[in-house]
Amino acid sequence: MSRRAALLEIDPDDPDSQPGTWGGHCVFVPKYDEFSFTCITWGGLKKMTLSFWEQCCDEAHALLSNDWLGAKGSPAGLDLALLEADLQAVTA
Repeated sequence: MSRRAALLEIDPDDPDSQPGTWGGHCVFVPKYDEFSFTCITWGGLKKMTLSFWEQCCDEAHALLSNDWLGAKGSPAGLDLALLEADLQAVTA
């Protein structure tokens, strides 16, 4: 991600920047830190402020695979079977 990411923020003076004005849009978020999320959308990187995320994101999905869990750099000790059981419990 060598290109600088544009910043997505809610501008109270811009009616086109308000939540719900764009319709649904699915983006991949490959990078985040304590201040922002960086997504890939419309062929480029866009950095979202936490405020933007909290106001505009209405659902999120995490991708996990057995291959990734077994790879170097995956979270140590994550029990996929227990996670699946927990997800079943909260969605039943």
